[in-house]
Amino acid sequence: MDPAATPPPLRYRVLLVRVEPAKAAAVAAALPGRDRLRVDRLPMVARVTLDRDAARDTARRLREAGAVVLVVEEPAEAAPSAFCPSHPGRIAARACHRCGTPTCLACVDEAGGEELCPRCARDRRSPRYRARLRQLFVVFLFAVFLYEVWAWFQADRERVAPRGTVRVALLQYVEPDALGAPIVRALNAPPSEAGTSLHDIGPWYDAEFDRYLRLGRPYMDLRVLGPWQRRIDPPTIREGAVLGAWDSWRYARYFRRLAVRAGARAADFASRVIVIYSRRAGDLAAESRGSARARMAVVWISAEEQNPAYAVLTVAHEIAHTLGAEDTYDPNTYRARFPEGFAEPFADPPYPQRYAELMAGDVPLTPTSEREVRSLSEVRIGYHTAAALGWVTEEQAALYYQPPPAPQPALRVSAGGRMPGQPPGASALPSAGAPADCAPAGDPPPAGETEADPPPDEGEPAVPPPDGAAAGIGAGDAEGDGDHG
Repeated sequence: MDPAATPPPLRYRVLLVRVEPAKAAAVAAALPGRDRLRVDRLPMVARVTLDRDAARDTARRLREAGAVVLVVEEPAEAAPSAFCPSHPGRIAARACHRCGTPTCLACVDEAGGEELCPRCARDRRSPRYRARLRQLFVVFLFAVFLYEVWAWFQADRERVAPRGTVRVALLQYVEPDALGAPIVRALNAPPSEAGTSLHDIGPWYDAEFDRYLRLGRPYMDLRVLGPWQRRIDPPTIREGAVLGAWDSWRYARYFRRLAVRAGARAADFASRVIVIYSRRAGDLAAESRGSARARMAVVWISAEEQNPAYAVLTVAHEIAHTLGAEDTYDPNTYRARFPEGFAEPFADPPYPQRYAELMAGDVPLTPTSEREVRSLSEVRIGYHTAAALGWVTEEQAALYYQPPPAPQPALRVSAGGRMPGQPPGASALPSAGAPADCAPAGDPPPAGETEADPPPDEGEPAVPPPDGAAAGIGAGDAEGDGDHG
């Protein structure tokens, strides 16, 4: 080495290593320039200079103030530096495992525990970090999904709750071949006591609701919209589990879109019912469907229908399906099922009945015959359907239909009197009203007493179960919360 050669210039760094909290103010006052002291970010470079004496002087003043200080010297042209390029106040004791850039502990912390410089950490996160991020994102989405589902069910319950007004949209479509059909004009006539207009359905539901709860307020807000001319061409439902499920979904989507285009959104109505007038051959009423899960119904009405009351009953029946009611007719015979399919199951004599139960559809005349209703005023909502609509509890409905304990004779009580099986002197249902016009024919028994049947013939039931024949609403439909007729 040539002794005459000029030594390379040196650079001096004054490194502030440790400061006692009680002496932080004095050390901060001794810092050169406009540096700000942060005890939680030590060590830090307090000064960088090429003058050794100036560096030593700064270190002396900081030590006198109570700080622990180091003076570090390195070649002024040294590359790479001993200090982190991203955090100049920290020693670069590590290197980025992707690009080799010197890094410090602050870089490692910012990279989530990995030895990455800030640029590489931004450009590419580690597989472990991305996996954790995906997991957190999935958990977040699942929480949002659960909240949305809970909110939807809450809103849906509120829309159909008896304590509030149930909003129903009734959308009418007339196919081109059914234009001018008298049934269309009849069903859109102004409301009247005849009970043969679609506008009579809302007041009828209100009256039935009041018979049970006696709240003196409307139950249903029915919006009758249309009719509009349109050819309805829903997808055909094919046989087979997979194809049938796929076609059913497309079928429901077709009518949901139809309702939205007409301005009836699911968020605005508890139930949406689409009524279609058509001259298509077949029992169109049997093709009507209502679903409580979708809160929608599709009602087909023949343009040749001569009994407007039957069409009105079909619509009222499907509305009840969308609100949770089940069929109360026998799916094999399509006749009213005893006792829940009877409006007056305890009438004496049991036949002929005065009313049709809404979810059974026809008026039982004998055990083997029924007739269509001539007016909505001939239809009643029984306790079984009232429980499904939330008007009474399931326990109240079961108690109403409860048979007397053997060997007592069968009891005859009114819908508003004592329930069968209750001891003498028991009171009526506390929260269910007394539907007076569902009382059995004849005078009711005195309070505290029951009217006993005469002993039945051997092998003959006290109340013969109906097994007669009459066409009910939606022949061929299944019971339950699926699609109904």
